[in-house]
Amino acid sequence: MKKATNFKIPDSSQGIHQLFLIMRLTFLMLFALTLTASASVVSQTISFSARNMPIEKAFKEIKKQTGFVFFYDESAIQRNEKVSFQLLNSSIEEALKACLS
Repeated sequence: MKKATNFKIPDSSQGIHQLFLIMRLTFLMLFALTLTASASVVSQTISFSARNMPIEKAFKEIKKQTGFVFFYDESAIQRNEKVSFQLLNSSIEEALKACLS
């Protein structure tokens, strides 16, 4: 008489659960890396000095160093207004305050 062998069919749902777990962990790691990269981009600094420089030229210099574009009402700023200041590793907010002071 032959002995009956019981073949166990592997549970495919366990493999799917492991795959989803790996996918979730990979997503969380990529998400965390993206957040740290974006935080370093926001903290840009500006360094330059201006002596009797037209305010529009100062805005262009800030744009060149940071890539930020500024929209403003030209009638609110006098065209012949000149600014003088010196910035060393300053934030964008500090640079704009120096331009508009």
